Amino acid sequence: MPPKKITEAGLSEVLQSGNPVRIANKSLINYIFTLSLEVASQFDFPLQIHIGFTLTLGWQFPSSVFMG
Repeated sequence: MPPKKITEAGLSEVLQSGNPVRIANKSLINYIFTLSLEVASQFDFPLQIHIGFTLTLGWQFPSSVFMG
Protein backbone atom coordinates (compact mmCIF):
# COMPACT_ATOMS: atom_id res chain seq x y z
CA MET A 1 0.00 0.00 0.00
CA PRO A 2 1.35 3.49 -0.80
CA PRO A 3 2.33 5.74 2.11
CA LYS A 4 -0.56 7.60 3.75
CA LYS A 5 0.86 11.08 3.00
CA ILE A 6 1.09 10.38 -0.72
CA THR A 7 -2.43 8.97 -0.75
CA GLU A 8 -3.85 11.96 1.13
CA ALA A 9 -2.11 14.34 -1.26
CA GLY A 10 -3.65 12.48 -4.20
CA LEU A 11 -7.14 12.71 -2.73
CA SER A 12 -6.68 16.40 -1.96
CA GLU A 13 -5.54 17.03 -5.54
CA VAL A 14 -8.62 15.31 -6.95
CA LEU A 15 -11.12 17.04 -4.66
CA GLN A 16 -9.66 20.55 -5.05
CA SER A 17 -9.58 20.46 -8.84
CA GLY A 18 -13.16 21.73 -9.08
CA ASN A 19 -13.90 19.24 -11.85
CA PRO A 20 -16.09 16.15 -11.89
CA VAL A 21 -14.21 13.46 -10.04
CA ARG A 22 -12.19 11.12 -12.22
CA ILE A 23 -9.41 9.70 -10.12
CA ALA A 24 -6.16 9.71 -12.08
CA ASN A 25 -3.67 9.83 -9.21
CA LYS A 26 -1.96 6.43 -9.27
CA SER A 27 -1.20 6.38 -5.53
CA LEU A 28 -4.83 7.07 -4.68
CA ILE A 29 -6.06 4.45 -7.15
CA ASN A 30 -3.66 1.87 -5.68
CA TYR A 31 -4.80 2.70 -2.14
CA ILE A 32 -8.51 2.42 -2.97
CA PHE A 33 -7.93 -0.82 -4.90
CA THR A 34 -5.85 -2.39 -2.13
CA LEU A 35 -8.34 -1.35 0.54
CA SER A 36 -11.19 -2.78 -1.57
CA LEU A 37 -9.39 -6.12 -1.81
CA GLU A 38 -8.89 -6.19 1.97
CA VAL A 39 -12.55 -5.43 2.70
CA ALA A 40 -13.78 -7.99 0.16
CA SER A 41 -11.47 -10.58 1.69
CA GLN A 42 -12.62 -9.84 5.25
CA PHE A 43 -16.27 -10.35 4.30
CA ASP A 44 -15.60 -13.18 1.83
CA PHE A 45 -17.15 -11.08 -0.98
CA PRO A 46 -16.25 -11.37 -4.65
CA LEU A 47 -14.73 -8.27 -6.23
CA GLN A 48 -15.62 -7.34 -9.80
CA ILE A 49 -13.10 -5.15 -11.58
CA HIS A 50 -13.93 -2.99 -14.60
CA ILE A 51 -10.70 -2.19 -16.42
CA GLY A 52 -12.19 0.44 -18.73
CA PHE A 53 -10.72 -0.73 -22.04
CA THR A 54 -13.98 -0.05 -23.85
CA LEU A 55 -13.92 3.55 -22.66
CA THR A 56 -10.24 4.13 -23.29
CA LEU A 57 -10.07 2.52 -26.71
CA GLY A 58 -13.52 3.55 -27.87
CA TRP A 59 -14.61 -0.04 -28.50
CA GLN A 60 -18.29 -0.62 -29.01
CA PHE A 61 -19.92 -3.99 -28.60
CA PRO A 62 -23.39 -5.02 -29.66
CA SER A 63 -25.69 -5.14 -26.63
CA SER A 64 -26.09 -8.91 -27.13
CA VAL A 65 -22.51 -9.39 -25.89
CA PHE A 66 -23.62 -8.24 -22.44
CA MET A 67 -26.76 -10.37 -22.32
CA GLY A 68 -26.39 -13.88 -20.97
